[in-house]
Amino acid sequence: MKKITLFVLCFILPLTMWAQVSTIFYEGANMNYNRMNQLHTTFNGVTVLLLGGHGTNFVSLNSCEIFGADSNPSQVLTMNAPHDNASFVKLSDSLFLILGGSADLGVAPGNNVAEIFDAYNRNFTLLPTTMNYGRMFLGSTLLISGNVLIAGGWYDEPSATYGEVYNPTTQTFTVTGALNTPRSGPTIVSTNDGKATLFGGTDIYGNTSYQNVEEYDPATNQFTTVSDYFFPGEPNWSLGYRPKLNTDQKMLDGKYLYLIYNSDSLRYRLMTFDPETKTFAKYYTYPELNIPSTYFVNDIVLSSTKVYGSIVYSFLENETHKVGAYMVTFSTSSLDESNSVYSMPSAYSLGSASIDPVGQESLMICGGTTGVGYDYNFMPVNNTLYIWFFQSGVKELDSNIPTEYSLSQNYPNPFNPSTKIRFSLNTSGNVSLKIYDVLGKEITTLVDKYMDAGNYEADFNAAETGKNLTSGVYIYQLKLKDKILSNKMMILK
Repeated sequence: MKKITLFVLCFILPLTMWAQVSTIFYEGANMNYNRMNQLHTTFNGVTVLLLGGHGTNFVSLNSCEIFGADSNPSQVLTMNAPHDNASFVKLSDSLFLILGGSADLGVAPGNNVAEIFDAYNRNFTLLPTTMNYGRMFLGSTLLISGNVLIAGGWYDEPSATYGEVYNPTTQTFTVTGALNTPRSGPTIVSTNDGKATLFGGTDIYGNTSYQNVEEYDPATNQFTTVSDYFFPGEPNWSLGYRPKLNTDQKMLDGKYLYLIYNSDSLRYRLMTFDPETKTFAKYYTYPELNIPSTYFVNDIVLSSTKVYGSIVYSFLENETHKVGAYMVTFSTSSLDESNSVYSMPSAYSLGSASIDPVGQESLMICGGTTGVGYDYNFMPVNNTLYIWFFQSGVKELDSNIPTEYSLSQNYPNPFNPSTKIRFSLNTSGNVSLKIYDVLGKEITTLVDKYMDAGNYEADFNAAETGKNLTSGVYIYQLKLKDKILSNKMMILK
């Protein structure tokens, strides 16, 4: 297993002490199938569900793979139908409603099959009724009533024009009134008043991105246009189809967070939708999000704890795809970017891969493609890649200004796997705190930033370096400007 440790400087709000975030990239176990465009989500915080998508030669898949906490596929299941470019909704803690999907080669209009996945018992049950329309590139949401609203379709006027509502009690599908703008790949969010808001997507042929917003009212079974743009007077912001649960974008404050793109300014930005007020707002980070237009990016992925969100990006450099990540900490809106990137194997790119949170601080990337141009959809891969974020935990102990520059003995010592290191700065300046082995090889960096005078404590966890450190003596070195202090510490396993 290949591991690379990266160090990321986090730029937080002005006058706030900087934090440092380390990032580890490592290749995980391969999936059983090459796949891309699969439905995906994290179940119970640590289990990644991969449903359908399409495989080699653009063949739609009816397989489901489940990755457990040990990062290996624990089970492969068979669905009742293929679900490629489909949609799904979480009905309860363990039940998922899976809807539609394209035929082989992405042929429209897609199927009208619906089935229930029981994530606890790990089985699929075909519904006795089908949707009124075959659909692919569709959206869906669970309404407050418990019914499911479904809308959208690709290369098919009827499915793009008319939505339908699934009633779990009667297991029936009822056609809605027409959308004001027939579309493919819309995002649909249930609002707190029992209605739903529909936005984003494209025309049924994928030529035009739509910014107008519609509202669905269950009382009338009709759609009404409520605004022309996400933000008044700002056209050409787009939000495309995402084959994942819409509730995976819900933050702790109840708002939904999305990454959108503007075709005029060629820039990305973050946007929230509030299901209480039914309004959109720009989400500002510090520093401002500035993703080059040449980068390929996925949507922002919220951590399992909803404490932060990650944006994985990739770009081509010297015929090699490189991968990096941004991280947004929601409590401070601080934006962190990796100062190094990971080189992907062969011609592998993250096009149509899935990205899901695993545990509190990790992401799992599944699938993607080695194809370009016409071959893009024909050459998916079975690769998985993990990205692990963790913080060094440097904190200020008190507000007293020390009279001496000092580095204390770590405690506990010996230790396994974590210890604390205290140090005092009698003047402000650029500070580094690094860990070395006895041969002088750098193990990790705990601090590398400008710091004010004060008393501090840093956490070091040997297990988080990704280097399988053995028992023995290690050196920790503090540097303030040109002044260097060092001490020894021992890992005892």
